[in-house]
Order: sequence, then C-alpha cells, then structure tokens
Amino acid sequence: MRFEDSAILLSARQSGEHGVVVTLLTESNGRRSAYVHGGRSRARRSLMLPGNRVTAEIETRGSGRLPTARLESARLRDGLMTGGLALAVVPWITGLLGVAIADDDPHPGLFAKVDALFELLSLDPPPLVAGAALARAELALLGDLGFSLDLERCAVSGGGKELKYVSPRTGRAVTAETARGYEDRIFRLPPFLRRIDEPANKADILDALTLTRHFILRDLTPDRDRPRLTEARDLIDARLARLL
Repeated sequence: MRFEDSAILLSARQSGEHGVVVTLLTESNGRRSAYVHGGRSRARRSLMLPGNRVTAEIETRGSGRLPTARLESARLRDGLMTGGLALAVVPWITGLLGVAIADDDPHPGLFAKVDALFELLSLDPPPLVAGAALARAELALLGDLGFSLDLERCAVSGGGKELKYVSPRTGRAVTAETARGYEDRIFRLPPFLRRIDEPANKADILDALTLTRHFILRDLTPDRDRPRLTEARDLIDARLARLL
C-alpha cells in the first residue's frame, strides 16, 4: 500500500551507511515510522531536522517490515535550530508525540496545532508570546488525546464565573470560594487559558505551564519515558524562567 500525506518530522536516526529511520506525525494517518534511502546525504541533511513539515510518500512492505518513505520539503524551519526556547521546546514536543500517539491514529486537529506552534517558534517570537502559545498547545494536546481539562465550569457549583483554580486530581476548575483553605494544594487557573484574547503576564505563563506539565507527565507519558521527558520539560521551565 502507498499513500501520500503532509507530515511533521519528529525524529531521524541513522540506519546503515546511507539511510535514516524517521518518525513522522502525519496529518491523516497518525504516527508513522519509515526508512528513507539516502537520508544521510549532504543534500538531505537540512530536511532531516525535527520540526520540519514535509510531504511524505510512504509505502508499506508487508507485515513486520519497516515501510519506506520519500520526503519532500514543505516548510523547512531553520529558526528552530537557533532560538534558545525553540531548542528546548522541539525535543519536548516531538519526544512527547512520539510516545503519546499510536501508529495509524490520526489527529488532524493536533497536527495543525503543533504545526502552528513550530511555525511560530521558528520566527523567534517574544518569550511572553512563545510561552503562552506553548501552554495553549499543551492544553490542546491533552484534549485531543482524551484528557481534556474542564476549565469552563466549577466542579462543585457548576457555575462558569470566578473560576480561579484547578484540581490536580480531577483537572476540573473551581472558584476561589470553593478552594478556600486549599489554595496551596491546587493549581492557579490563568485567565488566558480560557479566553483567547486575554493577555498573559510572566506569572500567568509559568502557572499555566505548571498546570499543563502536571497532567501531561501524569496522563500522557509512559513510565519508561517519563524520566527522559521530565528532563526535557525541566529545560523549558528553566529557560522560560530566565527569558520572561
């Protein structure tokens, strides 16, 4: 079987003298791994960088055999290799997608969000803009993979006003009144996560990323990969704390 699809390159590793095994997030066919003949050539080197968007022609070769792929550039993002924050975010997001999404499990909405995040980061935006975009992308990732946080209604009263905190156990929002006495045990809910036009300051972004980090590492990360991904996420937190 052969198909063509838009894809984001998640990883590329050497295989043999000339080839590369790539992992791709495709738009309509989920995560895919494939062998690229000649992928180590000088002419193809810039294409094989994580975060690039490519057009992939993938051909399966029967049960138990790794598919082959031909990749053509759709959007090379050299800026991802120069920006300090992008250098931390790309390994985190690509590594997470590589373990959180199953083969052949399409998530076109998530594909679009990740593609937009990488495009933004490649332009080296201000840290406040980049941090807010990352937090929103992580929140969307949780939702697209079946672990949506309920930030629209209070878990106790059911109301949608004065929501200030989020339970670390249930992922549901609560009001300040409901949370009274437990503020140090729960997450603050930054307003910009609920309203797209709401500005975010340094404290909001750090609080938002603390919130999404908790649920991503708890719900999306397999035990065997958690130490590696935790280290990758720590690097983002440290860089943002310096940049903001």
